[in-house]
Amino acid sequence: MSSAASPINVFVASTPLQLISCSEARYHYGCSAETTLLVIARPDNRETEGQMAFLADALGWQDIETIYLKKSSFYLRLGAVAKGLSRRKIERLFIGNKSSWIHEVFYRGFDSEQLIFVDDGLATVTYYHAIHDEGIASRISPAKKRLLRTMGIRIHRVVPDVIAFFTFFPLPSSGLFRCRFTISRSFVEPLKHQPVTAARRPWWGSLASLLVVRIGLRN
Repeated sequence: MSSAASPINVFVASTPLQLISCSEARYHYGCSAETTLLVIARPDNRETEGQMAFLADALGWQDIETIYLKKSSFYLRLGAVAKGLSRRKIERLFIGNKSSWIHEVFYRGFDSEQLIFVDDGLATVTYYHAIHDEGIASRISPAKKRLLRTMGIRIHRVVPDVIAFFTFFPLPSSGLFRCRFTISRSFVEPLKHQPVTAARRPWWGSLASLLVVRIGLRN
């Protein structure tokens, strides 16, 4: 675990696919265990929570500082997590769900040197095209902003001019974006030493030839 003065890399994921993408991004950017924080942010149900815990162990997150924000205790713990993060310098912030207000709390509520959206399947493509229609719209309602303020979370951050998309989709340039593609080959190692049962099916991850799409918002 890094000290409060050391810059950290924060990964926010709510689904198994997002966690796999975070694993790929962590490998690609060379984030060490000492400078990495994983936030499991309010998975939908207990089954998903179990899948996330299984994947975190199988994909090598055992020695990583990890915060579980379960659905049942999400609001109770969020304030304490925010207080802790506000005292730490965030170098890179990796976001799994671009259109979730829960994930938006992190990328609009905490400053970071670099904001990176990791792959979330076809939702990444949907979000990319939605930006052309409405910009990077906020999903946080005025009522939620008031609630978050009571927890000490101020939604203040303007999305930076340069955003990185870590995705395997070849998203094209457009009138709104400048895109630079960097192909990287990184692999999530197959999950070894895990018993195969009907109740606990293994996840075999191998996302190859990922494209790092750097998006520069034009003024």
